[in-house]
Amino acid sequence: SESCRYYHKCGQRAEYRKRSKEIIDIWNTTKFNVLKYNKGGQDRGFVLGPVDEIMQSLDDNAMNLQSMSASRFVGPFLENVQSWEKKLSHISEVVEVWMVVQRKWMYLEGIFIGGDIRHQLPEEAKKFDLIDKAFKKIMNDNSQNDGRFWMLVM
Repeated sequence: SESCRYYHKCGQRAEYRKRSKEIIDIWNTTKFNVLKYNKGGQDRGFVLGPVDEIMQSLDDNAMNLQSMSASRFVGPFLENVQSWEKKLSHISEVVEVWMVVQRKWMYLEGIFIGGDIRHQLPEEAKKFDLIDKAFKKIMNDNSQNDGRFWMLVM
């Protein structure tokens, strides 16, 4: 009957409102684990800790949003759902690149901090020093942002 369809539609919309609010709440409180990084007994700044759980949460939330956006009942929430789909996709991409950069920085740091390589490859050492300074600044800023680096990228 018409009233059943109306109540079903209202129920679905209420469910989507609830689910989208839950996703937003998750990302308003999600913190990344920022760890002190020491190498050879020396304080080398900060690094991003394991991100497996966060990446799983990103995937789960993205799937939920995708499911909602495909529904005919999403109507008044479509713009918000699509906006959050883009945000979560952006966060995911940034985290993936961030981890690649961090791994490369840690590898190169082992080569260029101290040792004879600096003397053998002075131009490359200068380039690394610039990258090292920039990476440390970004990670220090992130540590001061209470591990909510995603807020910096949105």
